Amino acid sequence: MTYENSDFSDQAVYISGQFLPGLQSVNTTFEFPEENELGLGYSTPVANELDGNIQGEFSTSRLLVSDADPVTGHFANGVSGHLRYQPDKAYVFETGLITRYSATCELNEVPSLDFTMETWGKFFTSVPTIGDQPGPEEEYDVDLYLPSAGDVAIEITDCGGGSQLDLKTNAVRSFEYDIVIDWEPINTLGNVLPQGFYIRYPITVDAIITIELNDFIEPDFLTKVCQPIQKDITLKVNACAVGCEETKQLLRKFYVPDARLLEINNFADMDDVLMAELVFRSTITNIVNIGALVGK
Repeated sequence: MTYENSDFSDQAVYISGQFLPGLQSVNTTFEFPEENELGLGYSTPVANELDGNIQGEFSTSRLLVSDADPVTGHFANGVSGHLRYQPDKAYVFETGLITRYSATCELNEVPSLDFTMETWGKFFTSVPTIGDQPGPEEEYDVDLYLPSAGDVAIEITDCGGGSQLDLKTNAVRSFEYDIVIDWEPINTLGNVLPQGFYIRYPITVDAIITIELNDFIEPDFLTKVCQPIQKDITLKVNACAVGCEETKQLLRKFYVPDARLLEINNFADMDDVLMAELVFRSTITNIVNIGALVGK
């Protein structure tokens, strides 16, 4: 008997043949939706049958290490991918549909990017030839970016009215950005796998922004019931330019169009200043537009 450990240095994830840098963790699941069939006179099931689609889930957690992301070009269509854990072994999925894409940024912490895919179609457990892989594989070196005070920027412009929300003079501590897409399979008689997919609209885009309160004036929600507060929001993550000049390098930006302010939470403790957490939500009715919300 031999024991072979798949060390983390041997593991890599590829989406449509492109190496994903900055990967911290990956989780894969595969489910057989079996249903037990019972019968009179029997104390145990008489048989098992499939009661649903055979599908899996593929999710990763990454650090933001570049100004490009191969994942963002595949919101509208399915994409192949695999987790390679040995030179000739991998978990390969034929079709993955992005159901969630998230970004988290906090001062003095490396920003993170996460995504989750529902996986369908054929699954493989080995990669014997290049033909079975979803494309060529090339690894490359990456840099880590650690945002400092002033590197996280927010832009808010009017689009639908409501109170002014001037956050320019309020220090942004952190933000969370989340896109959720609800894919539904189209099933037909005689087929184990779906024959297609559709989206249950709308697609939701949420942003939670935490700021230090100084001259920020909170709106009166009661008087705004008939006139919701709607703004266009752009969240930017910058890196210090070469030589740390005044001009900063834009790494990524995350856009929340026509976002409604849903909630404001204030909190404070003995070791910090008064803080506010603002919750915004945008609804999108065309998945083709999603890719333009994230990137440079």
